Amino acid sequence: MKKILSFALWVFIAWILSYGLVSAQSLTRENVVGLFDSSNSLFWYSSDQKLSVDDITTTSITFSSPVLVDDLWARITDYILLYGNHSFDELLADPALLSWFTEVSFSPQGNENTLTMTLNSNLNANTIYYVVAIPRDDWEMLWSVSNQICFKLKDKIYWEWDECANWTATTSTTHTSNSWASAIALANVSCTWDGKKVTISWVPTSNIWDIKISLYNESTNNFDIKGTVNANNEKTFSFNVNQSTAPIVRFDDTDGLSAYKTYTCHKLSTSTPEPTTPTKNTGKVSTVPTVWPKENILAIIAWALVLYVFYRVVRRKAD
Repeated sequence: MKKILSFALWVFIAWILSYGLVSAQSLTRENVVGLFDSSNSLFWYSSDQKLSVDDITTTSITFSSPVLVDDLWARITDYILLYGNHSFDELLADPALLSWFTEVSFSPQGNENTLTMTLNSNLNANTIYYVVAIPRDDWEMLWSVSNQICFKLKDKIYWEWDECANWTATTSTTHTSNSWASAIALANVSCTWDGKKVTISWVPTSNIWDIKISLYNESTNNFDIKGTVNANNEKTFSFNVNQSTAPIVRFDDTDGLSAYKTYTCHKLSTSTPEPTTPTKNTGKVSTVPTVWPKENILAIIAWALVLYVFYRVVRRKAD
């Protein structure tokens, strides 16, 4: 019986060791395409758990990633940042381009739930780089990649997903968080509210582009998107509201700069002025009109005649 148990234990240990050896993976052109398929992964990035940019300068960029766990709640403590100046669409179309990409490994410190990863060497500030994070478990198995981020250090700008694919190096205007905020300030934005409808207006400038307009939702404490407009081609945007408090509107950039501005709408006065009652003319004169000079001359003559007659009467009696 002891021999059987010993043999079973040996088989189990051998299986574990062989599994680890067989399962150990490195990033190759043969398996890179499968890493972009999340359907086979035991743990994954999601819309709530994703790779993001913590900070970017003209010489470095720092990413933040949640520390993931597998289906047995084991922490994943090894992460690879894969980056290069080819897009990942190009890489999937031609896996041989993997040789033009660079791998850098990072691990979380202690029991922290967030991992920060900084790239600061061998980067060309004028080059657009594309980057994903790849988790690797204790068996050295590579699992599905994170969301994709692309960046350019010179302009301190970065994008995500399709925004990377739609951006080209021939873009005529360089957009940064600061330039976007300055452009919105120059646009002289105003926001009014008549109790039912919000109207936003601005002065188009050559420095602003598509903007996303959202309304603050008090019940969810979030901003609900109302529309996206080209701020150079349009001057106003309106939408209906149903609330008693002053609406708060937010302008977001659409170039992945994480830049925004909020505006509190001013309520328009809709009250009707009270009608004034006209004064009725009764025809009566309440004051004596001024009579000068014709009326005064006639009065003097009349008094002169009276005095003359009085003088004649007195003189006749004296004679």
